[in-house]
Amino acid sequence: MGDGRTWDRALWAGVGVGLVLAMAMTLLRGDAMWSSSEGVYAQTARQLVQGDDLYSRLVGAQPPVGLYAGVVPLLVSDTLDAIHVAMALLQLAGGALAAVAVRRLTGSAVATGLTPVAAVLLPWAVNQHGVYTPEIVGLPLLLGAGVLAARRRGAPWAGVLLALAVFTKLPFLVPAVLVALVAADRRRTATWLAGALVVQVVAYTLLFTTAIWDQTILAQRDSGFDALGSIPGVAAQTVWNLLGLLVGCALLLRHRASWPADRAQLRVSAALALGTAATWISTTKDGTSLNVTVPIELALVPVAATGFVLAWRSVGPASPRGARLAGRWALPALAALALAQSTAVLVPPHDAFPWVRPGSPPTFGQSASEEFVHEVVDAARTRCAPDAPFGGLAYYAFLADRRMPDGQPDTFLPKNSERLKPVLDRMLADGPYCGG
Repeated sequence: MGDGRTWDRALWAGVGVGLVLAMAMTLLRGDAMWSSSEGVYAQTARQLVQGDDLYSRLVGAQPPVGLYAGVVPLLVSDTLDAIHVAMALLQLAGGALAAVAVRRLTGSAVATGLTPVAAVLLPWAVNQHGVYTPEIVGLPLLLGAGVLAARRRGAPWAGVLLALAVFTKLPFLVPAVLVALVAADRRRTATWLAGALVVQVVAYTLLFTTAIWDQTILAQRDSGFDALGSIPGVAAQTVWNLLGLLVGCALLLRHRASWPADRAQLRVSAALALGTAATWISTTKDGTSLNVTVPIELALVPVAATGFVLAWRSVGPASPRGARLAGRWALPALAALALAQSTAVLVPPHDAFPWVRPGSPPTFGQSASEEFVHEVVDAARTRCAPDAPFGGLAYYAFLADRRMPDGQPDTFLPKNSERLKPVLDRMLADGPYCGG
């Protein structure tokens, strides 16, 4: 336990340590590719800065909040480094907001200070560190709403943040609704959420016409689903990476008699964790990766931290020896496992055990090393005619400052949706391509 100053010092210390770690990791990772989707979002944001017409000429697979989030760092510096720093700061902001929830739930200065650090060092946070995706953009929106919705006076802002999160990534509608249903002021939170959603729907339809819904909903639906046989392996990998947090949640259920007095925050944090976990089902859609685990991981932190703190406090001199050993060693052991997983992500080959689950083939690691990325980019810069469209990934095109066929960073959606066939025809006619 601690007083307000102790908690504040712990929070800011955790943010400071998290900031140092986040910037060090950003430098360490450089231009290595960890998600090919990042290139699509980065190149789209660059073209928006240059005045391109989103959803009209320029295809956009995601709602506008996530796509425009990259515009701000590119206005500061038209580089991938600027984007990576901005996304790392959004991750840390999500961790700081999660720490506020942990402080309310546990009253522990130690747990509060460790939360921003965990937001940087947990396995999927490391895997997707600083990567420009809607999942990273949505972190401070979801975790901020999770703090505001637990207080009646925060209802309006909570509703607005939840609505913005939905138009960062549409599956975030699930946690948004669940949080509104258990908020300290349910009626006002739900009213502001519904109002902000309606305002955005109307505004975006006026700005982008119905093309926005054709692309973000109908064309996305057309892209199909993964084979059913792949689902168990992906689910097992998710559980393996979230194992420590899931144990913390189980401990919270076991220690129901000791639940914190701030039941409003507990309800909201639990609803946010459950809602983000439900978005995992989107991994069954073709083209959706396990990076959806990033918001699930951070949303679980306040709930899991509460479970660990309650379990730690329940162990006393009168407890059986087995309970004392389990209570004192379970948390360090699980923390060591998570840290080992995170370390395996960073250390070549980036996809080995214990990052990947036991028995799983190497997967979910680095997509391309910095050396390989630079080779492709150098070739695109020196061997391609100035006006030739680049036939490879948008990630390389962004770094090489090359245009994609028909200026479409997103090649997946036109290739997989019949309703975007005219776009695909223009892409195929815009040749010959260079690189690939």
